[in-house]
Amino acid sequence: MVAETPQFASDRHIAITCGENEAVMYLGARTSGKEKSRDRRVLFNGSWLTPNEFQTVSGRGAAKDWKRTVKHAGQCVKALLAARLLSIEADPAGCVCKHCTADTVVITYLLILPLLFSTLMLFVFYI
Repeated sequence: MVAETPQFASDRHIAITCGENEAVMYLGARTSGKEKSRDRRVLFNGSWLTPNEFQTVSGRGAAKDWKRTVKHAGQCVKALLAARLLSIEADPAGCVCKHCTADTVVITYLLILPLLFSTLMLFVFYI
């Protein structure tokens, strides 16, 4: 486990689980580091881990594919990647699953609603 903080091109991240453990996985390209497969992009209990290390710490080390055992919002990372709802390293990295976009829709609606109301009032006032 490494104490140094990896540097990423963006601050995008998602909450992940494996077994009973919860962590945060940072998305996007690293601005410093070695091989992509060795990226320490999971922050768990103050330590930076690779997804494989997080899987092992969570008691699922016998599993061969971390993308099947690590989950985000109840879905395995492999399914989210296959459905193109999650992008870990590609630009732009991010997640557009229902869990991640629900807050965005509500915030957008709350920001647009006053604008729509004021426009409607101007239209009604001029008629």
